[in-house]
Amino acid sequence: MKRSFALIIALLLLLCSCAGEVREDTTEIPEVTADVDILLSAAGFETLYDGELDATWVYRTDINSGFFTRILVYKDGKTSLRLICTDAGSFEYNGKTYDIESGDTSADADLTDILRKIAGGESCRVGGREITDKERAALDSVIKLCDASYGASNTAETKPEKTAPETDEEGNRIFDNGSFSIKYPASFEAVYDNGSLTLVSGEGKQRTVSVLYVKTKFSPSLADKDAARMSVTEQGGKLISEISETTLSGKTAYKYKYELDGVFITQYFADGGEGTYILTAGTYEISDLIPDNVISTFKIKQEAE
Repeated sequence: MKRSFALIIALLLLLCSCAGEVREDTTEIPEVTADVDILLSAAGFETLYDGELDATWVYRTDINSGFFTRILVYKDGKTSLRLICTDAGSFEYNGKTYDIESGDTSADADLTDILRKIAGGESCRVGGREITDKERAALDSVIKLCDASYGASNTAETKPEKTAPETDEEGNRIFDNGSFSIKYPASFEAVYDNGSLTLVSGEGKQRTVSVLYVKTKFSPSLADKDAARMSVTEQGGKLISEISETTLSGKTAYKYKYELDGVFITQYFADGGEGTYILTAGTYEISDLIPDNVISTFKIKQEAE
């Protein structure tokens, strides 16, 4: 279960990192506006609204740590290409060290040109290591997407049209994969990948809900407070509640709350028959009940395979 717990934490890193970036951004935003439709419809990218910045992050879904870039899109169509480094406060290129304050900086024309050369294969060291091919590929795709939004030739694929999800009489969306169902507000986006469901608020306050099924038998040992505290502490968090017994979908479940990097998280472990469902609610406000309300609609329909 410890490995599964770490996987759930990884699902929340995007929420933590997006909120932790650029809180005092004084960099001048480019005067030329971008084609927002190109940015928001590119395949291989996801979007997340940032309520504090009143802007939308456009990011690669396959890289959330290391040396990478994201695009910040403001409502008027102006953008900021952000360079983010989670490994060190600087990087080395062509014999020169470039500082990245607070782990993230706006890429002006000169820095963007350097990033293009790095994406093309030129040497770049960060945190005592050479950046990886995956990091180069991600830099290349983000910069090309940014260029395309300003009129460069665009060869990027677009996302397929989404099929409208089922809704209930109150307008809430319903995710149903045959094994379980869950209701969520229409303002949330749902991503289901490799057996893991992640729901992220698309506007207003940032919130996440995730559902994961693991093939580990549900056990009362999940209510061991010392084990829970150790797992939370190892991730850099702090347990802020007792472990309580509750029910989800009529099945026994255990839950507790902890705080990690300013995110208040409620962790649920629910009896899934031959396995265990791990459900996680994340929010920046301890009194925000919407993620927990979403989890309360969770229904097990049949045993997961």
